[in-house]
Amino acid sequence: MLLLSGPAGGAWPQAALRELVGAHGGVSSDIRVERTEEGESRQWTALFGLRWPDGRDAERAVACGLRMLARLARHDPSLASMVRLVVHEGSVVADRQGELVPDERYERLLAQGRVALGMAPAGVLFVTPGIERLVSARFELAPDPDDPAAGSRVLGERDVVRALDPLVGRVEELRRLGDAVVAAREDGPRIVLLEGETGIGKTRLLAEVAARVTGRRHAAGVTWVDLAGVGGGVPLGGVREVLRSLLGISEETERKAARQRVERLREVGLTDADVAAVEALLGLRASEEASAVEGRLAATLMARSLAGVARDGLHLLLVDGAEHLDEHSADALARALDEMPQAPLLVVLALRPGASAGAGASMATAGRGSVASLRLGPLSRDEMEQIVARRLGVAQVPAELMRDVEAFASGNPRLVVEYLQALEATGALQVDGGRVRYAPTGAQAALPRTLRGVVEARVGSLSPEARY
Repeated sequence: MLLLSGPAGGAWPQAALRELVGAHGGVSSDIRVERTEEGESRQWTALFGLRWPDGRDAERAVACGLRMLARLARHDPSLASMVRLVVHEGSVVADRQGELVPDERYERLLAQGRVALGMAPAGVLFVTPGIERLVSARFELAPDPDDPAAGSRVLGERDVVRALDPLVGRVEELRRLGDAVVAAREDGPRIVLLEGETGIGKTRLLAEVAARVTGRRHAAGVTWVDLAGVGGGVPLGGVREVLRSLLGISEETERKAARQRVERLREVGLTDADVAAVEALLGLRASEEASAVEGRLAATLMARSLAGVARDGLHLLLVDGAEHLDEHSADALARALDEMPQAPLLVVLALRPGASAGAGASMATAGRGSVASLRLGPLSRDEMEQIVARRLGVAQVPAELMRDVEAFASGNPRLVVEYLQALEATGALQVDGGRVRYAPTGAQAALPRTLRGVVEARVGSLSPEARY
């Protein structure tokens, strides 16, 4: 749950904020005026996890909160300095259509969130303790200096490569991706659909590929696009995010600087009308102009932009969370690749199982058979043991601990890490002087929360009737 409050006066960019929430998979209420003992304030609430229940809703809520602050700062810096933003966690009930059931559980969660909102500092994004553990790998956090137990301020997003643990296993997968890199350099565009359930290591594998191809041997360019929470359900939302990443534009980029970067696209043949269309897609022009951009034009814009980055040599477009690539963007990307048959370009779409059907159908029209599928399976017991030993900083892992890790995680590396974190939080797992102390009876309390990500992802792949 993301909660926002601020002064009742002033002009709030409600439409822009609502668009941000929707693009990150959230469902928002209208901004309303609340009367308290301190006076009037505007308050807003958004829920994440109802539309895309895949266990990454906490990350989406925090990412959305950071972008909302940036948008408010561009709109009115003084307003942004007075706004309070909090991300709080809890459970709610949804009906068969995925709509919120506003019962006592929801009201209790809302009341807790408002208490946290009242205690949060102004002008920053604040997260409560339950959210801290869920997002600390992706975001830089700073505990509240006055009351560290109350939560943390979010300082920003971590570098995706540096934030991840060293890669374990995946030798065959790296070999196949390496073959695709060589094929793209020598024969033109290649597409790889990288499938795997939540937490199986798709993001980590993408990061490894990015690190290797930017080394001295390949000296390739890399554009990373994270669609996990943005672009889904918004026509051409995926095109927008690809263009933003190619141009290095974010919510924090000043409008003047963003337009200067768009202007550089003239170097690869974009006309005045093309530049205006890119500006509309990126929110630098009126929303009505963005809605007028149709698929064929979007494909042309994408093709010319990609051709621009690939003109100096091999380039990789790595798209994480590609299950959220909207149909219009998938078609535009496929057309774009078909317009540049000789470009040394590799596109890797990382997505959940079952999500590749739509993307694959669109991509199959591009490159005349240059689409390959790569499925990430579970890690072996030995590979999981490497993760455990490295995380704990020990040379040997007790057999009893590994038995429980293997039974719980089933080869899913994120679950291995979450399980260890939960065991440490409950005191069931301790490391002292390189020796591991493990109390299996205390481990049972850790199970419900750490199952959340994968269970929600698997349930989310079901139809509404089956999910209910």
